Amino acid sequence: DPDSPLQDVDVCMLGYADVTIKQLMKDLEENNSKPSYSDPKSMHDIENSIQEYFDEDCLLPETELGLEIGRGCIFKCTFCEFGLLGKEKGTYTRSTSKVEDELRRNWEEYGVTDYWITDDTLNDDNAKLERLAEIRERTNIPYRYTAFARLDLHNRLKQTELLLKSGVQRLHYGIETTVHESGIAIGKGWNPDEQFEFIRELKTL
Repeated sequence: DPDSPLQDVDVCMLGYADVTIKQLMKDLEENNSKPSYSDPKSMHDIENSIQEYFDEDCLLPETELGLEIGRGCIFKCTFCEFGLLGKEKGTYTRSTSKVEDELRRNWEEYGVTDYWITDDTLNDDNAKLERLAEIRERTNIPYRYTAFARLDLHNRLKQTELLLKSGVQRLHYGIETTVHESGIAIGKGWNPDEQFEFIRELKTL
């Protein structure tokens, strides 16, 4: 379509751009850019990933920064078309030392304590929460975070105390339906009445 606004787009990035943006920059430097770059399954070396800020980023103590602990989801929900489904538990995560270094640097240099953890499902693995809790206790960095979590795992794995120790401030839960039969059909069979009762319990904490 010649009238499409996409005609004004010079380059399209499809999927994850951690790696492809470097390829684009190299190609631009060599005057050899392509119309599109694609990384649907994430080629990023996340275990050794580093997010570093500089003075020109103008970070303030009240800034809420993104923080990635792991990427991909261990589940295969029937309604989900996300590209990184079904990974093994405990895989494709950043090393504890890299996470700690980032938290320490942001705290010591900019006074930042607030984070939005960008993991697809933060509480898919207790070991991940235990790592965060251990860092917080050992370093005394008063960080706190917001993240997406599965309510059923929170309940079934008894994660409340662990989440609090790890620095949770707010959690976003995905409640796909309040109709029990629909939940069963998509593999989410926990009774909605029980879900809301658990939420009411959490609100009293």
